[in-house]
Amino acid sequence: MRFLDMRHFFLAFSAGLISFSFQTTSYKSCFLSVFIALAVLLSYHSHHLLKLLRNQENRILSSSQLKSSIILYALSLFLLYFLWPLLNFQQLIIYAIFILVAMSISYSFLSGKLSIRNIPYLKAVFIALSWTTLCCIIPLYYSHKLFLPASTFLFFFFILAIIADYRDRKSDPITLKTIPQILPFKRFLFLIYFLSGLFIVLNFILFGWLFFISAIFSVFTLFYYFRQFVLLNETLNTDRAIFAFGLTSLLLRAFVG
Repeated sequence: MRFLDMRHFFLAFSAGLISFSFQTTSYKSCFLSVFIALAVLLSYHSHHLLKLLRNQENRILSSSQLKSSIILYALSLFLLYFLWPLLNFQQLIIYAIFILVAMSISYSFLSGKLSIRNIPYLKAVFIALSWTTLCCIIPLYYSHKLFLPASTFLFFFFILAIIADYRDRKSDPITLKTIPQILPFKRFLFLIYFLSGLFIVLNFILFGWLFFISAIFSVFTLFYYFRQFVLLNETLNTDRAIFAFGLTSLLLRAFVG
């Protein structure tokens, strides 16, 4: 298994892209999007590394993998440290970032009752809340906009989280009681369709037609890759829905205004 999984880089880039959708166009907006992308990269990379270290078959890492790890950590931390004073975060954002860091540590590094991922029913909720806060609420608040409408993206990231739980439903402990473990497949599909429709409608009401179109593209992308996974047993690539939303929003802003 390759240590540097390109999916982590793509996911981080997608997070930065969608966060840019909520901001006014400026150099500080670009810096914040880079900061968010680096935070996602560091978080997922840490979780991936920990899984490798806990796996007996991968306990001995090659020197090239270790070098790659050290370089990635050093570069990411340096860039985050460099960007922090440039962004001049408001106090509320600083509190939110530290809470997100604590949640990430609990999710990836702690075990038993100390890990939020082991709380029954709530695993997907924590993931959705973390992504919504980092990629949507913080950018809106940073741009001095009303940030409460960003809560609609809880539905979007919750759908992504429970679809990932569907992939892991057989390997996850039954004590987690994830949505796919407790709902029959037809009800699970209905929940996804209902929340997706709600997400699209709320984007139109709260943000206007630009986000409405972006939401439609992202939901179609989500359904396409989920269908490929269920019917053809292909790799689950529903995270590309994040990229679809960010890219569509960026293109519409650039060419339509």
